[in-house]
Amino acid sequence: MLLLIFFIMDLPVLDAKRFAKALFELNGRKNFQFRNWLFLPGMGFGDKQKWWSGGEERLQSHEGVDICRYEDTCGNQCLLKKDTKVPLLMSGRIVAICDDFLGKSVFVKGSAKQGRWIAVHAHITTELLCGDFVEEGDAAGQIASGRSVIPAHFHLSLIKYDSFKLPDKLDWHFLNTSDQGIFVDPFGTK
Repeated sequence: MLLLIFFIMDLPVLDAKRFAKALFELNGRKNFQFRNWLFLPGMGFGDKQKWWSGGEERLQSHEGVDICRYEDTCGNQCLLKKDTKVPLLMSGRIVAICDDFLGKSVFVKGSAKQGRWIAVHAHITTELLCGDFVEEGDAAGQIASGRSVIPAHFHLSLIKYDSFKLPDKLDWHFLNTSDQGIFVDPFGTK
């Protein structure tokens, strides 16, 4: 099995190249030519601006990453398309699915060996159900069509929950009103 997340001092770090490999293989592209993910200002973890609305400030820092562009090994900038399958970050159980601004968000509580983490896969369509047990690398869903002014993209967040009790309802209200200290940069860059 290709591990997408590894742990450094009990913090999960998503390996960008392994994640890209899992994404491209999940979408039937075995010979992908990936160099790195490309982020506009506002797409990265902790960014304050809204990348989709001319750089206005967010009410609080971005709690994850938005992914829509990458650079291939020839230096070309490429966009992901709607309906691109999005791989699950970790094995575990789906503890919530909610509507979000562009589609659905799937909350996966990691298995015991992965510690007390929740991975959020957002702005997707999904056929998964709350309570399902899922495996890392399988499809969480597909990028939702979204709105015409916003390019097709998906969002990833990682939440450490051992310092607080999980709320009964995991949704975007929870994500947008929680202490920012519970979120961890999925790519470990900040």
